[in-house]
Amino acid sequence: MDGKSDRRAGNGRDSAGASTAKAQQALTGARLRGALITSADVPGYVVAGGAGAPGASGPEAALTADRPACRPLSDPVSSRPARPRGALVTAAVTTRGALGDGELNLLLLSAHRNGEAAEVVGGITAALEECRSFGATYGEGGTRHFAVRPAKAPAAGDEAAAYVMTDTGDTTRGTATVTVVRTGSSTATYVTVKPSGDPGGPPLAVVRAQHAKLAEAAVHP
Repeated sequence: MDGKSDRRAGNGRDSAGASTAKAQQALTGARLRGALITSADVPGYVVAGGAGAPGASGPEAALTADRPACRPLSDPVSSRPARPRGALVTAAVTTRGALGDGELNLLLLSAHRNGEAAEVVGGITAALEECRSFGATYGEGGTRHFAVRPAKAPAAGDEAAAYVMTDTGDTTRGTATVTVVRTGSSTATYVTVKPSGDPGGPPLAVVRAQHAKLAEAAVHP
């Protein structure tokens, strides 16, 4: 469904078989790092992660929308979201082979306080009802302008939302699909880009593997 969160059925149980009611406690940084998928978990993809991965830091990571109603759309990829994260782990997920022939997914795992992960996804859904463009500051006061449209969220996780952001100053290389998938009190944010054409969304196999590992980490410390 376009721009809407995809709430999973199944009596409150996720795809890993763990009760989501037991998975609401925020993960520590160490447990979040341990829950990051590896290349072995997703055959056909290479996962390179940890502190210092692409997008983990740097002045452009502090992206802040200039309209409060649109901030839920800049926060998932920002190092300074309105709701501070309890922990953050980043990784790059690429298709095996030459990067220019495939997709790049920046993956950000975030731990949130009880209830705030659901508010992140709900905030995205609400923002997509009224935000189609916004300006955003970054770094030491630079400004970028984005056009936004809803995208189809994957059937994965406890709920999910997705949208396409286009940097209007760089329409050739400045388009990305942002997908946020909630697992209990954690979220996995995927920023999917391609060298050309529609970036599409993250591979479903990757999304489901990451959801399963987050769910397992939440119920088995």
